[in-house]
Amino acid sequence: MARPAQPLDPQRRARLLSEARLAFAANGFSAARLSSILQRADFPRSSFYHFFGTKERLLDEAFAAGLSELANLVRVPEVVADLDENTFWPSLTGLITDISTAAKRPDLAAVGTMYYLDDLPRCPSLEAFKEVVISWNMTIVSRGLELKLLNPGIPAHMHAELAYAVTSCINRWAIRDAAPPDKALELACTVLPRMLGASRAPSSSTQYMSTG
Repeated sequence: MARPAQPLDPQRRARLLSEARLAFAANGFSAARLSSILQRADFPRSSFYHFFGTKERLLDEAFAAGLSELANLVRVPEVVADLDENTFWPSLTGLITDISTAAKRPDLAAVGTMYYLDDLPRCPSLEAFKEVVISWNMTIVSRGLELKLLNPGIPAHMHAELAYAVTSCINRWAIRDAAPPDKALELACTVLPRMLGASRAPSSSTQYMSTG
């Protein structure tokens, strides 16, 4: 009687997914060589096909695992309605700081790079994450308008698109250049309020600094 298949060791899985993120981020999906990823992770090809099956599934699970790790390092306001005039901007700039700090780990910086790759196949975990980001972005913009911190003459959806574009630009820069967290925060504090049309901008960007 055949023995039941053993589950994949979590440490071996984590190592493979980490190497996969690095490879996809450095080379893109198409040019990343599966054989090289398996060799660097010391992961048998037979085990790969048993547990993952395809390069596309490896990409999806590598991205999902990276997001899971980032979730433990990046602070996101759970109840946007609780934000007030004093916490609204720090909630946004704090995200930039946390992402920049997390990007010191190359395999987590790779998550951000993968997010912006041009040659990605369908990736369910990335698509689901984008939907969450867009939804949260619209919620935070609506709250900013309620607090009169954003220009009411600009439509909410346009504010949301601007917020997404600006934060994406800062994130790409922070990840690509491995920017120090304080530099990324300084840039976010300067650019976000100006680009999003804050109607009551304080005299110093330090008032936007996250205190946490």
